Amino acid sequence: MTYASNETVSLMCDRAAREPPLWKIATHTKIVKAHNLPILPEEIQTGIQHKITESFDLRKKSRRLLESAKRAVEIAIDEDEQTAIEWLDREAWESRQVLPVKHDG
Repeated sequence: MTYASNETVSLMCDRAAREPPLWKIATHTKIVKAHNLPILPEEIQTGIQHKITESFDLRKKSRRLLESAKRAVEIAIDEDEQTAIEWLDREAWESRQVLPVKHDG
């Protein structure tokens, strides 16, 4: 049995990110036949779909966290560290991405 190339899997993942609820490997029979993809049981397809969706959600979250961290450093440089910590606490609370920053003092 042969499997799809990395490029094909990448294209399928891109489509999964755009249309997570509708995407199913087995429903794309032309892709399956053209690339000799194995048709997996429904529960495995659903598991893969959830993992792909989760990975894209986590990627977005990590980008937001990185931008928040960059902004906090900018505030610390322009103003002071305490103001940056307070801003980061508010940002974290509003976005509910992480727990408030713990700090001494």
